[in-house]
Amino acid sequence: MDISWDLILMAATMALNVFILPTLLSARSYVPRTTSGPFAMAIAVIALALLQLGNPLGAAANAAGAVLWGVVFALRGDRDHALHS
Repeated sequence: MDISWDLILMAATMALNVFILPTLLSARSYVPRTTSGPFAMAIAVIALALLQLGNPLGAAANAAGAVLWGVVFALRGDRDHALHS
């Protein structure tokens, strides 16, 4: 049986991406930008590395994660907004 590690990597990454959705959907959520910014950049680098290694599905899932964390950076990094929502 031939295992597609790229498919497994994509499925696992997408499963992880699901867990950031409650943070994105709640206006009261707060994640410090010093956490979300580096995390988004690191995931983007992982996506680029996976693409170069010939794993396009894993790369796409990680790119989606990088976008999600970028949105967290943009929308959920303001503590004052989270406290007054």
